[in-house]
Amino acid sequence: MFLYGREVPGPDRKGVPMADLQFVDELPSRTGGGRHSAWEETLKPYIDHPGKWALVKSFDKASQAGSAAGHLRNDAPKPPGSWSFASRGMDLYVRYNGPEGTEPPEGSGKARKARTAKA
Repeated sequence: MFLYGREVPGPDRKGVPMADLQFVDELPSRTGGGRHSAWEETLKPYIDHPGKWALVKSFDKASQAGSAAGHLRNDAPKPPGSWSFASRGMDLYVRYNGPEGTEPPEGSGKARKARTAKA
């Protein structure tokens, strides 16, 4: 395909020629197998320190830290228990709150929401 007088790859931005298209019957899982993720292993050591915030990872961009926190809150497989995640700038923080069903400590956003909902 030509664009502005230069040859550019076809529909695939990586430049895979149309003759080399590969079709699959099913999409592979996002984590590579089952519901396990690298985050599970990363988070396990924090179980030994319930109630304490810890810096887990620093990213290149604040948006990456925010996306990671949201992913961990909502989708990512993680060790059993109650967890809190937050981003501050380019940093991702984690807190293990305790066993499943444990409410986050006083002063956290989730604890305020839970108290307000019960009232």
